[in-house]
This record gives sequence, structure tokens and C-alpha cells, in this order.
Amino acid sequence: MTAAAVPAAALNQRLEAVQPHLDPSGASRPDQDAGTLLSALLAACRRSGSMRDLWLLLVATAGAWPDEQQMRRAARLVPDTGDAAGQLRFLDLAFGIAADSDGGRELDVVTGTVVVDVDFCARHDVHTGIQRVVRETVPRWAATHDILPVAWTDAYSSMRLLYEHEVPNVMAYQPRSSPPLPFSERAEVAPAATRLVVPLDCTIVLPEIPEPEASDVYAAAAQWSGNRLVAVGYDMIPVVSADLRPGWEATRFVRYLGAVKHADAVAGISRSATAEFAGFARTLPAQGLRGPRVLEVFLPASAPDQAATTVPKPPTGRPVIVCVGTHDPHKNHGVLVHAAERLWRQGLDFELVFAGGPGFGGPHNLCYEPLLRAHRPVRVLGRITDTELTALLASASFSVFLSLHEGYGLPVAESLACGTPVVTSNYGSLQEIAEGGGCVTVDPRDDDAATAAIGDLVRHPEKVAALRAEIVTRAPRTWDAYAAELWQVVEEVS
Repeated sequence: MTAAAVPAAALNQRLEAVQPHLDPSGASRPDQDAGTLLSALLAACRRSGSMRDLWLLLVATAGAWPDEQQMRRAARLVPDTGDAAGQLRFLDLAFGIAADSDGGRELDVVTGTVVVDVDFCARHDVHTGIQRVVRETVPRWAATHDILPVAWTDAYSSMRLLYEHEVPNVMAYQPRSSPPLPFSERAEVAPAATRLVVPLDCTIVLPEIPEPEASDVYAAAAQWSGNRLVAVGYDMIPVVSADLRPGWEATRFVRYLGAVKHADAVAGISRSATAEFAGFARTLPAQGLRGPRVLEVFLPASAPDQAATTVPKPPTGRPVIVCVGTHDPHKNHGVLVHAAERLWRQGLDFELVFAGGPGFGGPHNLCYEPLLRAHRPVRVLGRITDTELTALLASASFSVFLSLHEGYGLPVAESLACGTPVVTSNYGSLQEIAEGGGCVTVDPRDDDAATAAIGDLVRHPEKVAALRAEIVTRAPRTWDAYAAELWQVVEEVS
């Protein structure tokens, strides 16, 4: 982008918006033209020597957030911006940062509030583990606290206000009955409808994993913008169990960790997740970094649809075994498929039901396909609504979730919340959930152990009944409690 390509009115507005924060003494005037005002604000940055001031001026000039390398280049340029040549070099850097944006958007500086990045939930009709956390937590915060939910521009170059059609997707989620707004239509309304958001002296909460481009600029903002950063720590699967995930995910996650290492706090969703992030934090002093404070805020256990009426358990008929989760390698559905086939060959009568999307591998060559070809009693439901999932879990004899690595294991918690026992893994966060009762735990890498545990519950309904009785005694854990405890972490950082 060149200086001629930047709309002068928008640049003027952005510089005027940051002027009170960069030059409160009034040496510069907001009614000056952009060139004169920029010169005065650069002089204010030279006087203060503040990286926070430089970050704010760079964002205002570019209409986009800088990454770490761009911030360091700008810091080297500022001492020499007392003449026109130095100012042109600064502008060249700023317009390079703005290369992927249109430069025509105005901005609002927000101070002293809690800014919550809900970009993915705002844009997408996906409702798996992380999205459930966001959509349960953020509306509860909004009802009782002053927060600002935000998303990002399409180039992930700057934070923005939510579009009107995105707000319900976060605050009052319902699965779409019609296709989402086409990207082309969204792009047409975006410039006129969007104002950029620049937090200053705020606490920014990351309840999602940001897009890689956003992670890169968060790494700079966490160091130099004066804002505080709090992240929800879900798991380290992309790097700890990288063999079970696509290669691009590890690269993306490492960029996210580049921001996390400069965060003020990470709230792990389980003891297991907390241990993983704490281990990462302990490596950071070797880089001369303090690292974030890492603590545990354990997720709750509630039915997917908390308002749904519980479906009575079927008194007779073949047992129904439910498996919930995307069909990804780390979910380990193959061990259940193998166990089910062995048990059917032994003459046991039961039905197996899968609920969940195809995963990153796509809809081809899924592990249950041999069962379908053999005409085994298998149903594959794909994605279903929360109400349908609640009814499915509540009517099942028991569920099976033998994942190899989970930050929490929401399918186990939700099954228990519906009163349904679970066969699950005997380590990590799944073992943590199982400790409250209602579960049978086995080594998910042991086919014989998994087959024996599932077969035992099919053969002995009285054991299933005993597990149901254990579930009743579990200590309740609600979304209200989780949202309140996570907010306490935010307040402590603020």
C-alpha cells in the first residue's frame, strides 16, 4: 500500500483518536492535517521513549496491528523521525503493515475494559468443545460485567466490532437452519459496518485459539501495548501428540504459543491441561521471560442442552452404546470399532451409535465403514443439535470415549450430566473426570481391556445401574461456577 492509496479522512480520524493518549499536554492539535499531526505525534513518541506509545501510533497510522519484527523496526526508526526523510521511512513501514487492509476504516480506542476475542464463534457455525466454552461463558459475563466481545478483520490485521449478524452466534447460539452469509456478501457490508477496536490499558481474554496472523500480532501487543493478556489453556495436543494431528496444526499452534509466552495468565481447563501449560511456562526463563501464571479452572459437567427434558432410559430392548466426538485419530474411535466387532462375533446384541463430524481427514475411509458394510447394528448421525445430543445420551445404556489425549473430554462430562455411565481412558483429564464416579476406566491403547470393559457392561446391566447410582452422588459443577471462577482470574490480572 502507498501513501496515495490510504484514504486521508480515515487516517486523519485514526490519528485524532490516539492523539489524547499520546500527547495529553496538547502540543499537537486534533484539528491539524494528517501530515502535521503525525509529525507532532512522532515527536511525542521520541520524547516519551515508550514502546506502548509507539505501538499505538503504529496501529493508528497503519490501521493494522504490528507483529514483533515490525515493532522492533519501528523502534529503530523513531529516533530519526525528526525530519521529513525519517517520517517517510516510518510511513513506508506503517503502510507495509497495512498492505492487507484497505486503510479506510476508522478506529475507537477503548480503555480500562475487558476485551474478549470471540472471532471464531462469531464467524462459524461450529459447536464442539472450545465453542461450547465460549458460548456458555461469554454471555454469562456480559450479563453481569462490562465486557467488549470483538472479532478480527478478514485479513486478521486489526481487531473490530462484531457485525450485527455475528452477535447472536456468540450470545444466543442456535445451529443455523440456512447456510451462513456468503463471504462475498459479508465483504461488501464489512467496510461500512466495521469500526476498528484498539484496546489500551485493557485486559484481553483469549477463550479461543486465534488465527495464526492474530497470534503473531498478539505476541507484540502482549509485550508493548500496555494491555494484559489472559488465555484459556485447552491442551497441548498439536505439539505433545503431534503424530495424531495434521502437520499444519502444529505450526499454527506454535505461533499461538508465541503469544501465550508473553501472556499474564493461562487458565487450564483441567489438571492435565494446567500441567501441560505450566511445563511450557517453566521453559521460558531460559529465553529471559517470566512467562504466564498458570492455574486451573476446571470445566463443568452439564447436559449439552441444559433446558431439555431428560429422556427416560429404555426399560427393555438391546443396549445402546453411544460414542460422541469428531472422527479424528486422537479420538481413537478405532478401538471401539474393533471391540464392537469382537463382541458381536461373540454373540452379544447391542447397537452402536456415532455422533460427530468427520474430523480433519474428511468424510472418506472412516473407521466405522467396515461395520456398515457388514450390516452391523450401527447408526452414524454426524453433527446433531444439543437437544438431539442430550436425548441421545440420556437414552443410551452407556457411552464410550477412549481418546488418547484430551484437555478435558467434554463428551464424558456431558454423558455423566445426562445420567449415563461412560467407559473412558485411565489417564489425563479423562481420569480426572472419572474420579467422581460413574465411569469405567481402561488403557485406551489396550484392545483387550477395552473389549472386556464394554462387554462386561453389555452382559451385566446391574453394573450399569450401579454406575448410574454413582453418578447421582457426583459433586455438581456448573457453567455459572466456571464463568465466575474464570472471571476471578481476569480480575486478578486486571
